Amino acid sequence: MLTVKQNPTKAEALYIAKNLRQQEVNEIESFNASPVRDVLTGVKGSKLVFCVYNGEEPIALVGLCEYPYEEDAGLVWLMTTEAVKNNSIAFVHIIRDLIETHGSMYSKLISFVDLKATTHQKFNNIAGFTLTDEIMTCQKTGMQFLVFELITTKGLEALYYSAPKEHVQ
Repeated sequence: MLTVKQNPTKAEALYIAKNLRQQEVNEIESFNASPVRDVLTGVKGSKLVFCVYNGEEPIALVGLCEYPYEEDAGLVWLMTTEAVKNNSIAFVHIIRDLIETHGSMYSKLISFVDLKATTHQKFNNIAGFTLTDEIMTCQKTGMQFLVFELITTKGLEALYYSAPKEHVQ
């Protein structure tokens, strides 16, 4: 059974960094970064971070940080081990619950997915994100990323209450 704890310890973050799925390691290393440094930077720079466990084993980190290029938008990031694959349905439920509970800090949540990572693309769709028309290209590496977004309850309320009201006669 999967469980979630907010504010993982450094030891938990390091465990996940050292046991990341190879696809995630490849993405991180393509930026000339190290998994350990990237995970610790993500944890330190996020407003919210959660650790997902399978029993006693940490299997994923989920973070939410401010997206500085768009007003009232948050960036969702995940770092996972291979164990997530064996618990994929439960993991999606946890992500959806976290989004429902904490995502309304922002009007919109954004997620970047490697153009070649079809599994991550499917995961974003299942988690409730919508693919946008944008493709981000990393100038440093040339890697391309699809941009997914999710309008939160806060965003929907803002859209509804700021929409022009039609007059009934």
